[in-house]
Amino acid sequence: GPILTKKIKVAELHHLYGLQFFGRKYLSSFAKIITITHALKDDVVQQFRIAEGKILVVPSGIDISRFTNNNPQEEAQRQLGITSTKPLVAYVGSLEKWKGYQTFLDASEILNEIVQFVVIGGTSEQITTLKGQYPQVLFLGFIQQQTIAQNERFADVLVAPNSGREIISTRHTSPLKIFEYMTSGVPIVASRVTSICEILSDSNAVLVSPDSPQALADGIRAVLGDTVRALARAKQAQSDVGIYDWRHRTESILSFIG
Repeated sequence: GPILTKKIKVAELHHLYGLQFFGRKYLSSFAKIITITHALKDDVVQQFRIAEGKILVVPSGIDISRFTNNNPQEEAQRQLGITSTKPLVAYVGSLEKWKGYQTFLDASEILNEIVQFVVIGGTSEQITTLKGQYPQVLFLGFIQQQTIAQNERFADVLVAPNSGREIISTRHTSPLKIFEYMTSGVPIVASRVTSICEILSDSNAVLVSPDSPQALADGIRAVLGDTVRALARAKQAQSDVGIYDWRHRTESILSFIG
C-alpha cells in the first residue's frame, strides 16, 4: 500500500509486474517516478495516465572504474582457464528465457566449426542439462563479477541475444550486461529490440533480429569477417558508455527531484 511519510516520495520502476490492479492509485502517490527505458515511461503514461513531466528516464548504469583494469586477451583467457584456439563468442548473464540464451545456443550449432561458444552464468542444474544438449559449448558457470570485469576481453565477440517475445525484454529492461560489454572494447552483437536500441545503435554494435539463430550467426560472422570495422564500433561503444556511469546517473536523479 501507499507509504506514509512527509518526505518527497520517488519510485524507480524496472518493470510493471504487480501494478495492473492498483497501479494508477499507487503510482500517483509518488511525486516523481524514475524509469529505466523510454518505452517503459511511455507504457506508464499510457496505462496509468501519469503525467509525463513526473517521469524521468535514467537507464541502468555501471561503475566504469571497476572495468578499466582489463587484462589483455591471452591473460584473460588464462585467468578463466580457456584453452580453445578458435575465436571466442560469449554470452554473460543468467539463463532466463527472455534474455534469449536459447537463440545463442542454437547459433552455436551453425558456427560450431569456426567458433567456440562460451556461456558464463547459469545454475549448476541448468548447466548440467545444457551440457548434454550442447556439447560444443563451453559452460564456465557462475563467475564473480569482479573476475569477469577484469577478464571480459577474453572474448572476440560479446552477445546480448534478448528475445523479442516478452515485454520485459523488448521494452522494459536496461541490461547491466550491455554497459559492461560496452566498457570492454570487445565487439558486441545484440538483438534489435526497442530497449536495447535505446543504448546501442549500428554505430557501436551489430544489431540483429531477435529469436533467430541464423540472424545471430550472421551477425557474429559479420564481426569476425571485418575486424577493422568491428573494432571501430567497439571503440565507439567504449566512448558512448561514459554517460552511464553511476555517478552521472545519481546526479541526473538528484537534479530531477530538485
